[in-house]
Parts: sequence; C-alpha cells; structure tokens
Amino acid sequence: MRAVFAIGLAMIVAGVVWALSVDTGDEPVLPKLRQPRYQQEHWRTRPLLFLDEAHDNTYTIGRRFQALAELARQDGYRVAPNRRQFQTGALKGVNVLVVAGARMSEQEIEAARDWVTRGGGLLLIGSPGVAGRLGPTRQIGKGRLAVFDDVDTFLPGSWKPPTVLNVMHWLTGR
Repeated sequence: MRAVFAIGLAMIVAGVVWALSVDTGDEPVLPKLRQPRYQQEHWRTRPLLFLDEAHDNTYTIGRRFQALAELARQDGYRVAPNRRQFQTGALKGVNVLVVAGARMSEQEIEAARDWVTRGGGLLLIGSPGVAGRLGPTRQIGKGRLAVFDDVDTFLPGSWKPPTVLNVMHWLTGR
C-alpha cells in the first residue's frame, strides 16, 4: 500500500514540475525594434499613451495588454494606465487612448468624442456599443479614431508589430 501511495505521489510531483516548466505562450517574445520612432525625443516630448483601465477592462497593462504596452514603450511612447472615467479635460496631454471591451456612459462617449475632435487619437477595440455611437475609423476634427472589432488584432500570436505600430503612429499624428 505504501508503494502505491509513493508512486502516486511521485507522479503528482512530476506532473506539477512538468506543468511549471512548460512554456504556455503567456509571455510573448517581442522583437526588438530596429528604428523606434520616438526613442530619440526627450522623454517629456514623447507621446503619452493611456491604456483604459477605468471600465472593469479585461485588457489592461497588467493583464493581456502587457505586450502591447511593452511594444509602445520600445517605440518611445510613455505608457500609463487610465483609471479615471472620461470627462472633458481629463485626457489633456494624452496623445493616444486605447479602450478595449469597455462600456461607457453617454457623458463619457461625448467627452471622448470632444477629446478626439481637439486632437486626440482613440483606438477603440472590441467595444461595439461604443463604436456604434462614435462611428468608423476616420479623422474627426484635429484627431483620429481607429475602430477594430477584434481584440485579437492587438494580442500576441495574431498580431504583427509593424501593423500595430502603424495604427498607433497614425493616431499620434506625428
């Protein structure tokens, strides 16, 4: 009986060790950018990219958008989470705002639209209710709106970093 118990315990330990050693692909390997666009600028003049975390988002800097945040940092963006509801003036100084899978109030949608019109770049991903009220990818006033239905476009495994950076550069407008 002890031998059976010992064999069973050894199999469990071996399984746990194997499971901890397997690469699950959760930590993406990012290519090093050969020519970062904003890396040579003084850090204060580099574009500021906010990743929305104020709407119970599944996609945050700490979860699922780590690679996107790191890619933006490599390109020279200053990256920070946005943890406040959108209000007029709350996004002052932000160049690009990434919102994924969020539900926003009418007031927040109007504040975001106003911010884009004044020159902001909004990347709206997988938020059909919000996208339906803001419209398709286009220039709005001095700013730009990019709408993507599929979040996977911006997740490692299905993305192409040059394509993601081209979208962010277009939104930045410089």
